[in-house]
Amino acid sequence: MSSNFIENVREKAKAKNYKVAFPDAEDERTLKAANFLLKEKIARPVLIGNPDAINKLAGEIGTSLDGVEII
Repeated sequence: MSSNFIENVREKAKAKNYKVAFPDAEDERTLKAANFLLKEKIARPVLIGNPDAINKLAGEIGTSLDGVEII
């Protein structure tokens, strides 16, 4: 894939300010993806699951969830 294509998709997503829900929020990969989306301002992640378990896992893997909605 061309980097121009990927950059184009990112810019369009940023402009739309989509909200993306992650139902498998107690997975390390999901937390890292949510952090990336928020940091890059690509979308607003919403983590669905047990807030205590999610925050505990985030702390264990050193991933910030500041600004991420958890329900």
